[in-house]
Amino acid sequence: MKTCLQCQSSFEVTERDRELLKQVSPQYGGQTYLIPEPTLCWKCKLQNRLSFRNERSLYRRQCDFSGKDIVSIYSPDKPYKVYHQDIWWSDQWDPLEYGRDFDFNRPFFEQFDELLHEVPLMALWLINPQNAEFNNAGFGLKDSYMSICSDMGEQLLYCYGVDHSNHVLDSAVIKDSELVYECVDGEKLYHCYFSQYLSNCSDVYFSYDLTGCRHCFGCVNLKNKEYHIFNEPVTKEEWDQKMAEFKFTSKSIAENMSKLDTLKQSLPLRSNMIINCENVVGDNLYHSKNMENCYDARKSEDCKNVFYSPWGTKHALDCYAVGELSWAYELMGGGVGTNKSAFVMNYANGPVSTYYSTYMLNGTSDCFGSVSLKKARYCILNKQYSKQEYEALVPKIIEHMKETGDWGQFFPSSMSLFGYNETKAQEFFPLSREQALEKDYLWSDYERPQPIAQKQIQGSDLPDSIESVPDDILNWVIACEDSGELYKITRLELNLYRKLGLPIPRKAPNLRYMNRLSRRHPIFLWDRTCDQCHKNIKSTYAPDAKETVYCESCYLKEVY
Repeated sequence: MKTCLQCQSSFEVTERDRELLKQVSPQYGGQTYLIPEPTLCWKCKLQNRLSFRNERSLYRRQCDFSGKDIVSIYSPDKPYKVYHQDIWWSDQWDPLEYGRDFDFNRPFFEQFDELLHEVPLMALWLINPQNAEFNNAGFGLKDSYMSICSDMGEQLLYCYGVDHSNHVLDSAVIKDSELVYECVDGEKLYHCYFSQYLSNCSDVYFSYDLTGCRHCFGCVNLKNKEYHIFNEPVTKEEWDQKMAEFKFTSKSIAENMSKLDTLKQSLPLRSNMIINCENVVGDNLYHSKNMENCYDARKSEDCKNVFYSPWGTKHALDCYAVGELSWAYELMGGGVGTNKSAFVMNYANGPVSTYYSTYMLNGTSDCFGSVSLKKARYCILNKQYSKQEYEALVPKIIEHMKETGDWGQFFPSSMSLFGYNETKAQEFFPLSREQALEKDYLWSDYERPQPIAQKQIQGSDLPDSIESVPDDILNWVIACEDSGELYKITRLELNLYRKLGLPIPRKAPNLRYMNRLSRRHPIFLWDRTCDQCHKNIKSTYAPDAKETVYCESCYLKEVY
């Protein structure tokens, strides 16, 4: 057992961990330069990595190449050179022009930080958008707005982790679906609202953990059922009458969400959402095996402390937002062919044998301490070397980093390109400004310009049903009924609310996102017992949780 240098908690480094570190460690001249065992627990390491990850804080600023107004994850006051993604991908500039020699009289991180401040960075990670400029970390989006980590979708608004779907609003981690609103953790859905953990369902409302169901309202734990209201079977005629009379208003939504909560508390819930997996520990795991302390992963194998891997990851340790990669350590935001790489951050696709770098794309390999490279090889601090020169110099840099204590450590939080409050770290490990600064994190005090409109209205004063909303609402500014934050409604958004028969939301998009996030299970496990068979289990429900929690075996016996 080791003691975390940051929080003083105990953690274990296993032989499996050591073997992965060995496999990921670089080799030069027949010698392996071992990445040392971690000095921080997985929670502290995750918090530090996430302090470099801005997904949802988007700003208007100027492109430092063209001078044109663009959307970016970097606020206008950031001291970095930012190019619109089309320019960044083009041949109109050369990242190797920023190359420099390594100075053995100075720490590596100090030199890398200087490089970060000079090499142009990509404004957004956004590939092939069509009328979808105001999104991030996605590709193939069309007519979409403020959808993050979402791919191949049309008319996705205020979504997170929504893939291969159309006409989805205010939802998170949804796959292969259409006409979905305020749903979390679902796949193959059609016309579903206000629900969580649905699979292969249609016309489902205010429900939780349903599989293969149709025409269900306010239901929990049902499998392959049709025409049920609050878990009671009804006839098709009764269902049709119920839906003909029901109107989605702010009041009816709140009332039925409360009824769903009451029903959930009266029924046993599964301790973890683990589907078709073998030898796994974590939550929201699907079709995976040999996963330890992993969350939100699909088709992945042999991983530990991996978070959000929707595309398939193998042999990874301490990674976030990765997929289609293997043999990785301390990666954040990467995939598609990445192999044997460590300490790489922020949208890196394809790097092989690459270390301590960022924005490494399109088959880059054998690079060290570099920024914004494409199809590059044998580069150190963006300077080009021959294979022989590279393999002679990198070991010397590693030895130098050992002397300064940098080798084996992720980038210091003081080097983050974002304020802590702009990053994913604030969602998982919330801190006040004072707490963040005390822990040497950065903080952003940048204030966006407030929206201007002909009329301002309080969210609580909005019409209760969509039928009463005039077109003129597009010219209004709305003040969130809880936070007071100002927001506007777009034409696309209004059209979708009308199409789905839903009222205009009275809360600002950011608050809606945080409320949705709170419905998801946490990324922590507690030791507790099954409330049915009393065997010891690990669950995302704490021992003092109000819900009745069953182990997987008891849960399956109950619902089938």
